[in-house]
Amino acid sequence: MLGGVADDQPDPEPFWKAMLHFDAGKDGKVACSEITGSFTFPLQPKLLPGHPRFCITHPEDETQQKKRQHDTFGWIDKDRDDSWTG
Repeated sequence: MLGGVADDQPDPEPFWKAMLHFDAGKDGKVACSEITGSFTFPLQPKLLPGHPRFCITHPEDETQQKKRQHDTFGWIDKDRDDSWTG
């Protein structure tokens, strides 16, 4: 993002590499059920997961955590096959 305007062609590779640590089945796909722990949408995927600037603030409430994970996954899973590939 430059000057507050979204890039026309953002590079998805750094984001996908950050997501691969959730690939419990090691099949190159991330299912919603595999996204566990403190996952929220990464803002700076080049940083390591767990870094305070890696993602948006994680909700304290477990119900809100699950809702955010489900909403984020649903937004990215365009073909609704319950898996996400890079």
